[in-house]
Amino acid sequence: MTKTRSGWLWCDGSTIDKTANPEYTNLVDLLKEEAGADAAHPFYAAAANEAVLPDMRGAVARGVDDASNRDK
Repeated sequence: MTKTRSGWLWCDGSTIDKTANPEYTNLVDLLKEEAGADAAHPFYAAAANEAVLPDMRGAVARGVDDASNRDK
């Protein structure tokens, strides 16, 4: 895993293990809940203590403001 600021992770599609990284237990649990048992889901990892981070390489995160009418 590439080093970044303390407490931050790169969204590079890597697998994170909450046993090895207990500070990310809540994140892993959230990603596992989102993926459920769907092996095709991008956050799915077969191990109970692992989840896959989103892969945002080459992508731009963009917010949507429904009230602005700019996204219609």
